[in-house]
Amino acid sequence: MDGNPLLHVQFPSTAALEGLKTFLEGDLIRELKEPKAGILVARDPITNDIVSYARWDDPPSGGGQDGAKLETGELRNLKGCRREFLERYAALAGETKKRAVGDTPCYHLTFVCTDPMFQGLGAGTLLTRHILMKAKADRMPVYLESTLDAVHMYERLGFKRLDKMQMGIPQRGGDPDELSELYEEVCMVWWPDETSSSVIQA
Repeated sequence: MDGNPLLHVQFPSTAALEGLKTFLEGDLIRELKEPKAGILVARDPITNDIVSYARWDDPPSGGGQDGAKLETGELRNLKGCRREFLERYAALAGETKKRAVGDTPCYHLTFVCTDPMFQGLGAGTLLTRHILMKAKADRMPVYLESTLDAVHMYERLGFKRLDKMQMGIPQRGGDPDELSELYEEVCMVWWPDETSSSVIQA
C-alpha cells in the first residue's frame, strides 16, 4: 500500500507509518484467530509466510454486518495520524457505497494486499476469484473501492465501474495544509451473473 498517496497524507511521518504497520499486522493476526469478517491468505510454500491477503464483509456468515470501515475505529487514535483525512475518506466511502448498492446485501471487498516481493505472481487475483466464487454461491454482488492502478485488474475479473469518489489532499513533500492534489478511487461492483461466471473460471 506504500504507493497510495492518501496513506502518506493520513500517516505523514516514518514513525506514523511504522505505527500503522504494527497496527495492521496485529489486526490481521486478531482476524485470523477470531474472524469478524471474511479473510483469506496466500502463503509462501517454502517459508509459510503470508504473502497476500484479502478481507471482506461477509453477510452470509454474519461478518462485517455493521459495515464500519477500519478508518472509523481505533486506527484514528494512532500517534501521528491525521485523523481528519481518515474520517473524510470513511465518510466519502460510505456515501458512495450507498449510491452504488443502496441497502442491497453484498460482499464488501475491503483489502487485497500483496507483499511487494510477490506482486505480479497472481496471488491477489487468485484470492479475489475465490471470493467471487463464494459470492456467486450466495447469489450476492461484490462491492469495492479501487485505487486507480488496480481498476483494470478488477475489470478483467468482471467488475463494472459504477461511481467514483474524490477528495483533495496535500501533495507529498509539499505544504501539509494545502489541498493541492486530487485523490480518486473508483467504486466497482461484480454481479453474480452468467457473464461473470466465465471470468471466475478463466
